[in-house]
Amino acid sequence: MNIGLDIQIEVQTKFAISESDPSDLRFFFVYEITIRNKDSKSCQLLRRHWDIQHGEMKQETVDGDGVIGLQPWIKPGEEFSYRSACILETEYGSMKGYYVFQDEGGAEFQTPIDEFFLVVPRESVN
Repeated sequence: MNIGLDIQIEVQTKFAISESDPSDLRFFFVYEITIRNKDSKSCQLLRRHWDIQHGEMKQETVDGDGVIGLQPWIKPGEEFSYRSACILETEYGSMKGYYVFQDEGGAEFQTPIDEFFLVVPRESVN
C-alpha cells in the first residue's frame, strides 16, 4: 500500500436506549462517520476493517467491502457521511480500524480510523 491522499475522518456516536436490552447484554450504539477528501485527487472507498472491543470481555474483527453497501467515490473537497450501528455486550467499549481507498490511478492506500469510545450515559443506567 502506498502513502495515501489527505483524508480526514470524523466520528460521532450515540447510545440508542430504545434498541438496547441491558438484561440481555445488548447495548446498541449508532455512529455517524464523515469522510472528507482534503486532497486534490478523487478516491474510492473500497473496504473497511474494524476492531471492536466489548469492555474487557472480548474483541471482534469486522472486515468488508465498502460501507453500508456502497463503495463511494469522493471528489476533492467533498465529503461522504453515513450512519451505522454496533451492538456491544457491555455498557462500554471502543472501535478503531481503517478504510482502504483507491486513488485515481488505481493505487490502494489505508487511512486509519482513530479509536472512539461507545459508552452508555450515566442517566441511561438503571
